[in-house]
Amino acid sequence: MTTKFVGIRLPLPVVHKLEKIAEQYNLTPNKMAKNAIIDWVEIFFSARNLNMITMPNELFVDYLGKMSDEEMKKHAKNIAEKTLGFHEFLSETSETRDSLERAFPIIVRFLGPKGLMWFEHLEYEIEKKPFYLKGIHNFGMRWSEFFMEISKSLTKAHFPYQINEKKCRLTSHSAHIVFE
Repeated sequence: MTTKFVGIRLPLPVVHKLEKIAEQYNLTPNKMAKNAIIDWVEIFFSARNLNMITMPNELFVDYLGKMSDEEMKKHAKNIAEKTLGFHEFLSETSETRDSLERAFPIIVRFLGPKGLMWFEHLEYEIEKKPFYLKGIHNFGMRWSEFFMEISKSLTKAHFPYQINEKKCRLTSHSAHIVFE
């Protein structure tokens, strides 16, 4: 990829915070700033292209709590389609069926701490079966159920796997989704 140097000036308090964060991730402040800008631009650009808005998570959690199960499933399906759109944007492909191996890193990036921040921590296992996607959040049981519905919609429409609901674990602070 061709690159271009861009220099910016930041207030010293921001630089100090950047240095602390970079140290935690074992990165230089320049690399940390570059990664943050790239992530923000990709998410901002794709959110605009996917016709999305951002709202505080707490507001969405409140809204989610007032939805019927049927409305929640409808919104989960919509979010699954937006997630797939983000995947297509980043991978520059329009494949409708894909492998979890390619999709999980993008899902984690889109919904995890570097993306929409739906999870404080979001990870996956794709090396050996059963595959899993699990995350930690502070949004309650309904949020975990919503994430399960998103996962079901993604899997049903786009991946050659099934969710094993008996092995999945949902709590008010975590969601562990198992794919087989």
